[in-house]
Amino acid sequence: MVMTLVKLKVNVVATVAMLFIASIFARTTLVLASEELLQFFSEDYPGISIRAEATNETVPNGNLTLKIWINCTARGVKIEYLRLNVYGFVEGKEKTLLYSAQVLNNTTLELDEVREESFNISVLGNIWGSTLGEISVSYSIVGTPLPSIYPSFPMTFVRNVKYEELQEAYRNLNEFCDELNETFFENFQMNLTLENLATLNNTLKELQGRLGELNTTRVAVGVLAIIAFFFVITTLYLAMRKPKQYW
Repeated sequence: MVMTLVKLKVNVVATVAMLFIASIFARTTLVLASEELLQFFSEDYPGISIRAEATNETVPNGNLTLKIWINCTARGVKIEYLRLNVYGFVEGKEKTLLYSAQVLNNTTLELDEVREESFNISVLGNIWGSTLGEISVSYSIVGTPLPSIYPSFPMTFVRNVKYEELQEAYRNLNEFCDELNETFFENFQMNLTLENLATLNNTLKELQGRLGELNTTRVAVGVLAIIAFFFVITTLYLAMRKPKQYW
């Protein structure tokens, strides 16, 4: 039994230790925000039409691009103001302003004239989930004021990178624990549980009395190292069985 444990230490402990380290430091490969713009808003109003396109998705501390087109479809259109606000949500919950701009002010548009405006917006590190665009327009046609318009639309999705990393680490740790349990079963014909570790520990305590007869300190150190290693791994394994929610 002692020689079996020593063989296990030499051939297995190094391997599972490497797997464990890899699982702890594993991180999701971050995909950079796509340069492709998607249409998030398009609407026709008396005398004007408005369209908005933006980056499909980005990451915290990243950037997004927003483009707005204003098309004049009547004569005598005058824009008193056209304002833009872009909001994000702190931890996916609390609405916060990311960007604000006065796009047009006291501007007369010709029939079929198209104004294109582009904005590069920085995303805070604690923002995730869908962002929100809000436009407010006050205008008139041939001197006649029209009702102000206030369109809003969900836009660029900000990924919850921290949660993605935790998911990846949890998947890696589960794979590692499966490998560890398989190795444990092959060597001891039992599953890796606290009860079985306690049984193995009692067996090892009985064998400690015979270690002096074998006259080998290296065997004793190897046995104790195995016990310490498996108890640490089991504790981590059980702790990760029910991951906490982070949103």
